[in-house]
Amino acid sequence: MVSKTRFLICDDHRICCLGLRVEIESLSKFKDAEFIFASSAQEAREVLKDQTFDFVFMDLKLADGSGIATIEQSTNYLENARVVLVTGETSSAAMETIHEALRVLPIHGLLQKTHSTKTLRDLFEQFEEDRHSPFICPESEALLKKTALTDLTKRELEVLGLVVKGLTTAEIAIRLGCSQETIKSHRSNMLLKTKTRNFAELSAWYSSKYNSSF
Repeated sequence: MVSKTRFLICDDHRICCLGLRVEIESLSKFKDAEFIFASSAQEAREVLKDQTFDFVFMDLKLADGSGIATIEQSTNYLENARVVLVTGETSSAAMETIHEALRVLPIHGLLQKTHSTKTLRDLFEQFEEDRHSPFICPESEALLKKTALTDLTKRELEVLGLVVKGLTTAEIAIRLGCSQETIKSHRSNMLLKTKTRNFAELSAWYSSKYNSSF
């Protein structure tokens, strides 16, 4: 007997849980899926301790805590689940928090609550392809990109673009008509501003996670 696909949907607004369930069930592969709802961070943690799920959809803001904190506290119970963070937030502060969470937590997807059914279908298709980078819905991708680059100067963006294209520090210095020490200073500043650990990580994050080019 084939086991049913199991979903946990955590949102403190039941209508959001029901709406997402209906949307998921409209996809033929999940018409017989099993759904569990959690209305709080505490309830979600308790359910995750006792049950296993294939997919977990977690709201960013819950009445009794953060969805991100709930994911972090439940990491040991999420080894076999695809975790999707869902939010209606669009502020820079929220995007900065989400950006950091995507780097360090087992979050496999990010959806805005205003997402379309096509976006949801694209999410599951990417999961089937088992890509290493998380699925970011188009609305969130634009917000995250804007947030990540807000504090970078025009010159830093030029340097970042050239590094992504494969140029060395010496080659960038020649291209921009400045010293290698100046380029190194720009690199250090970008790491601090984007909270990445090294420039390889920054380049990989920008290129693969957001599919951006200069």
